[in-house]
Amino acid sequence: MKSQTPRTSSSGGEDSRLVPKTEDLTMVPDQIAVDQKTEIIPEEFEFEIGEDTAELSDVSEVERVAYQHAITPDTFDSHGAVYHSQRSGKFLLSMHSNILYYTKMANLFINTYTYVESRGVCWITLQISSIMKGQKVPCLYKYGDWSPCTQSCWDGLNPLPKMFRSVNKSSVVQSRGGEEPLCPPDLLVQVDIAPCNTHLCPTPLSSYDFTSCYYKDAVKEKEGGCYKIRNVTLDNRLINIDTELVEDCSDKECDSVLDLI
Repeated sequence: MKSQTPRTSSSGGEDSRLVPKTEDLTMVPDQIAVDQKTEIIPEEFEFEIGEDTAELSDVSEVERVAYQHAITPDTFDSHGAVYHSQRSGKFLLSMHSNILYYTKMANLFINTYTYVESRGVCWITLQISSIMKGQKVPCLYKYGDWSPCTQSCWDGLNPLPKMFRSVNKSSVVQSRGGEEPLCPPDLLVQVDIAPCNTHLCPTPLSSYDFTSCYYKDAVKEKEGGCYKIRNVTLDNRLINIDTELVEDCSDKECDSVLDLI
């Protein structure tokens, strides 16, 4: 390899610019060193990522992004918040539009149903009215409720107890058609009468008189004694038992049996 000697300047001294010497290759590793596996860096030699480190090619893309996020958290968070708020606004707007749409559809369905139903009722009413116009209807009315009965039972002597009822004014329907007679003018003052509580009033047994005396034993006659019984009539009424039905006759009453014989 050629070497260059220092040049002499016009002033007779050596030129300060030196010609480059041959490159020293002693620092280039041999093939065996290149093929060896890379050793793990000890903990004491671990490095921290700084501002300049992010620009180096030895730092991975993930670490660089993490570093950028670490040094600018406020900017990243504000950008995410704006993006999230924009998405939330779009979602709320879409939900509001859907609610309005379904509300309008429900109102439309209800209004349509109400309209159809009202038209149907009107049609039925007109049909009934047209049918009723051609019919001949007599005077119609309805009685009210019966009044209480005048007595709780019949004593068998006075007239039977009665109850009364009159025509309900709101139920009167005049006849139409031309052939049926009109309602009588005194219809509202007419009174319907009917008997009630026709059963006989119960009477006490003591109110019935005794019959004449009879022998208890027809063979012994007076020696066997005599009895008398109350003369209960067969008038289909209730009797309150307040005394005895049969009683013994006295000796004097028993003597009267002989007179009857």
